[in-house]
Amino acid sequence: MTHDPGRRIALALLAATALCGRAQAQPAASDRASRYARRRRWMFTRVNITDIDRSLTFYREVVGLVVRRERRPSADFAELFLGYPDDPPLTTTVMLIYRKGEHVPTGSSQSMGLAFETTDAARACAQARALGGAVIHEPKDSGHEPGQGSIRIALVQDPDGHSLELVQYVP
Repeated sequence: MTHDPGRRIALALLAATALCGRAQAQPAASDRASRYARRRRWMFTRVNITDIDRSLTFYREVVGLVVRRERRPSADFAELFLGYPDDPPLTTTVMLIYRKGEHVPTGSSQSMGLAFETTDAARACAQARALGGAVIHEPKDSGHEPGQGSIRIALVQDPDGHSLELVQYVP
């Protein structure tokens, strides 16, 4: 196993691409339903953080990312979706996760993971198991995003232990 972070990410991307595959969008009965008939694709990299301001400054100054949207349901939890200023709306490159008061691994393979959109999270979990990966969290509905319906999320690991978040939009 390599210790080069760039190579590890590239290997995780290859594993995730095999796991998610390519799917054709299915015809939808309505415009609302067509939003959920997306192809499977890479979405973002998730990174656990311990200091929101420090992390935002780092990602802004070092790689030019800005906050595209955020969710802060409480003072103890935040999801910050970062992207490039000239990207299309809602495009996310990095998602920063802040959990005050919880032990959250940082600076290791447990502190970040790749996120992929999928059309069927349960099927993707079954494929992960069949291909030598592990299912860490079975698909679970995580509430509603404004204007987007429900989101079903599963967490799997590839055969080398890299985390992949599988996100399914449910009308």
